Amino acid sequence: MAPIHFHGADANAPVIAYLGAEEPLDVNKYIYLQHRYCGKSIPFGSREEALKNASTLGYFNSAQAITDYAEILLYIKQKYNASHSPVIVIGGSYAGMLAPWFRLKYPHVALGALASSAPILPLKDSYELEDFLESMYANAAQYNQPPKYPVNMLCGGIDGEALGSDNDILSKIFAGAVATKGNKSCYVNPPINESETTVGFRWQDIKLILQRFAGNIIFSNGLRDPYSSGGVLEDALESVVAIHTANGRANQDSDPDWLVIQRKAEVEIIEGWISKYYADLKAKLKSRRPAGHRGMTNEDCGASMYKLINLLL
Repeated sequence: MAPIHFHGADANAPVIAYLGAEEPLDVNKYIYLQHRYCGKSIPFGSREEALKNASTLGYFNSAQAITDYAEILLYIKQKYNASHSPVIVIGGSYAGMLAPWFRLKYPHVALGALASSAPILPLKDSYELEDFLESMYANAAQYNQPPKYPVNMLCGGIDGEALGSDNDILSKIFAGAVATKGNKSCYVNPPINESETTVGFRWQDIKLILQRFAGNIIFSNGLRDPYSSGGVLEDALESVVAIHTANGRANQDSDPDWLVIQRKAEVEIIEGWISKYYADLKAKLKSRRPAGHRGMTNEDCGASMYKLINLLL
């Protein structure tokens, strides 16, 4: 933890934790938590052993990773005697998904989360026809058994046995679909029968979870990023907010005004979380604080928070 980014436990200064994702880390500017199985965080003695089979790969998952982060942050706060320092977790892309998950699972560890380019919602599929054909061919091969022998039906249709002698590619693809699925008005995203699977997974709505259980989360997106199609683009609650711009990019000296405005808006929201935290903490500790003790002020918090987040984004 570099001193420039930590004002000290006596001031109950905020702690900024950047969550690592699927890459090794080589930074020392922040509290940057490396994801298990990445970089030097390899269990079982070696990378080869860790990735060898399902028994060792089973520990390589997001639930285990955010548990690691919680343990590390609690250890850091204990080591630096910073039990009252609020923690803000930040992540982008996959780590952007980890940040709100962390806040949801460990609200006693993280005061808030900033999730940048986090596709936590189902991504909009722009390859529907390709996926349909891939599924059709795979299912035909997997279940190529009597009495229908779907591979024979599919190949027969493609070869022109079912629909004549059209030679263009699309006609052959369509002939294969008709031979296998029958002559339908719609093949891609057709009406489906309700089942335990379709009904059972539909209720697991991350938007509903955010509305019922979340708080102090920012979802930040640039709409040119394809991941934004799976991002949260509308406020779920007053304290679960979505901020997005038409473009979006990494921090640069020549950033346009609209990007600077977006970052400042994020900082102001986080400042609000921390100000409220300090007010609640002050009320709780007021009777126990020695005379003349000076904690970190809101002005201190604003300056340091903006500097930290401007570096991280």
